[in-house]
Amino acid sequence: MSTSKPTRILVVEDHLEMQEVLKFYIKRIGDNYLVRAASDGFEALDILREDPFDLVITDYMMPGMDGLELIESIRALSPNVQVILTTALRGKTLEKLLAEAQVDYFLPKPYTPQDTQKMVLKALAAIPDAAPKPPPSKRVVDKTLHSELRHLRQETGAYACFVIASAGYVIAAETSDQELPVGSLASLVAANAKATAELSQLLGNPQSFKASIHEGDTFNVASYSLSRGRILSIVFGKHVKIGLVQHFARQAVAKLPPLLPPPSETLNEADFFNDNSLEDSLSASIDGLFSNT
Repeated sequence: MSTSKPTRILVVEDHLEMQEVLKFYIKRIGDNYLVRAASDGFEALDILREDPFDLVITDYMMPGMDGLELIESIRALSPNVQVILTTALRGKTLEKLLAEAQVDYFLPKPYTPQDTQKMVLKALAAIPDAAPKPPPSKRVVDKTLHSELRHLRQETGAYACFVIASAGYVIAAETSDQELPVGSLASLVAANAKATAELSQLLGNPQSFKASIHEGDTFNVASYSLSRGRILSIVFGKHVKIGLVQHFARQAVAKLPPLLPPPSETLNEADFFNDNSLEDSLSASIDGLFSNT
C-alpha cells in the first residue's frame, strides 16, 4: 500500500460517544488517516462492501451481530483487512473469547490514547508501508505535555498524573505503576464532577470551582480544573503532604493549557467543575479500584 494514500480505518461501536473517542485518539497519530464509523456489524459490512479499508476496530458486545460474527464476515469479505477487537471483559472469559475469535490484536476497555495508538500502529505495521509516522509538530506537543506531567509526578512523589476531558477519556498520563487503573479512574472523576456540577446548578450555585481532593484510606486523588473542561488529576499516597501537591499543581495548571490538543467539536468538553467536592460514591469507587491493584 502506498504511503501517499490515507490509511483507512473503520470503527465499529454502538455507543456514539465511544466512536468519537476512538476517532479522536486515532486522528492524533497523524493527518494521513481517514476514519469512518459504524454503529453495528451490518452497517460495517455495508461500508466494507463499498470501500476498501486497512483496519477495522470493532467492539465485541453489540446488538444484532457481535464482534466475533463481524470478524468472521470481514475475513470472508476482505481477508487482508487487519482487525482489532475491543471489550471490557477480563480473565477466563476474555481468554475464551480471544481463542474463539483468533484475533491478533486486542484493545482492552477502557482504553487510553497511548494504548489505542500503540495497537493501531502495531496492527498497521503488518501491512507493508501502512504505518506513516506522525507529523513532528504533533509529536513535539505530546512530548512536551508528557514531560510536564512526568516532572509534576516526580516533584510531588505521586503515583500518577494525568489530564482528562469532561467526556471521561484520558488525554495524557504519566504513571509509576502500569497496573494503576487510570482509564477507570478518569471515567469516575469526570462522571462525578459532571454530576456534582449539575447538582450545584440545580441548587442555584453556578460558581466555578478550581480544585477538588478525594482523601481515601490508602490513596488521595487531587483534581484541578484546566481550560475548556480539561481536568488535571494527581494520584498520591497518604505519606505525601496535600500542601506540597497543591503547590506544584498550581504551577502545572498555569503551564499545561497551551500544551493541550484542541477540543473535539463532537465531544462536549464544556467546563463543569463547581463549588463542591467529589461525591461519596467516587470515594468508594476509587478505593475499590485501588484495592484491586
